[in-house]
Amino acid sequence: MKVDIRCRTCILEWTYGRAICAVNNRQIPELMKDIGLMLAEESNLYANIALLCNRAVEIAYRFVTSESYFWEELKRSANSYVQGLLPRADAYIREGKSAKERFERACFLAAAGNVAPMGVPSIGFTFDEARAIMEEQGPFPVIIGDAYETSRNARTILYLVDNAGEIGFDGLLIRMLKEMGLKVTIAVKKSAFFEDAIIEDAIFL
Repeated sequence: MKVDIRCRTCILEWTYGRAICAVNNRQIPELMKDIGLMLAEESNLYANIALLCNRAVEIAYRFVTSESYFWEELKRSANSYVQGLLPRADAYIREGKSAKERFERACFLAAAGNVAPMGVPSIGFTFDEARAIMEEQGPFPVIIGDAYETSRNARTILYLVDNAGEIGFDGLLIRMLKEMGLKVTIAVKKSAFFEDAIIEDAIFL
C-alpha cells in the first residue's frame, strides 16, 4: 500500500484518540507537533506504514502511560463482552458445510474482530461487524488467495494477536488450525500499548 496524506492524518487521529484519555491537555499540542514532524520527515510513497505507526507510538510514550485504569477497564469490558459472544461464534463456524467453509468462517470472525473505531473509545467495543457476520448479514471479509490450502500444507503457524477482546475470535481460528494438525505459536505484547492484548488477556479468553 502506498503512503499518502490520508495515512498521516489516520495515524494522527488514532494517536490523539488514545492519548487524550490519559494525557494532560496542555501536552496535546506538543504531542501532535512531534508526531506531525516525524510523519513529514519520514513518510513517503515507499515508507513502511507499520514502522510509521511504531514511531508514533514511541513518541506518544513520552507523554502518556498506556497502562492507565481507563484502558485496563476498557480491556476487561471487551474481554467479558466477547466471552459472551463466543458460544454463538462457535456455532456459526460449526454450521459451515465443509472443513474449508468452517475455516473461512473462523477467518471472517477473526478479521471482523480486528475492526475498531478510529476515534476516542469511551466504552468497550461491541464488535458490530463480527455480530453481523454471525447473523449472516455481512459484509463478509474477502479472503485473498487460498488461505485454507496454504494452512493445510503448513506445519507451524506463528499467530500475532492484536487487541484485547478480539483475541477471543482469534482463539476460535487458532483452535481450527490446531484441529488441522498444525503447531500454533501465539505472540502477544510483553506490555500493552492502550488496548493491546498481553498474556493475561490471552489466558482469560
